[in-house]
Amino acid sequence: MDKILQLSKEHKFKPDDFARLTLMESDGMNPRSTNNRCHGIIQFCDGPDRGAASAGFGQNPRAILGHSVLQQLDMVSKYFDDTGLKNFGPAGLDDLYLTVLTPAARSEPRTDVGLNIAGPQAPYLHVNRDTKAPITRASILQGLHQNANDRLGLKAEGNPAAAPNRAQAIRVSAYQANNEIR
Repeated sequence: MDKILQLSKEHKFKPDDFARLTLMESDGMNPRSTNNRCHGIIQFCDGPDRGAASAGFGQNPRAILGHSVLQQLDMVSKYFDDTGLKNFGPAGLDDLYLTVLTPAARSEPRTDVGLNIAGPQAPYLHVNRDTKAPITRASILQGLHQNANDRLGLKAEGNPAAAPNRAQAIRVSAYQANNEIR
């Protein structure tokens, strides 16, 4: 937790946003997560000028899987430096996620415009969860929040079925309030 708080201050993003990002990318900071092309807690991808190369693993990206969460967080910090994340600070969830997914897409500021992101991604990220539809900043924000809520068992506010999750929601809100970037 301390390392994430340090990263969030250095690179100017909210710790909860990083949690949402890693929940989508690696099932919540699983250092062994892979899709055979991207690896680790933020899915460092193969290829020149991609995340694995930035993290120092351009020749052997799968080697990232042999490193701990803390070691991978150091790689994340280097990657965020290389991609200029702190220049977007304080970075919103959309800029933070785009830094991991496709840094060049951050240049499009409009929330409802399809972004130049290769191939289908997780359905949560696409407009209306349709992998044939584009990915927009708005769909990224909605998708990351919905994925986190679904994965954590949180229901929509005002829903009586959310009562069992109220204690968790209060803890999350208190954590967020105490860790806002100042």
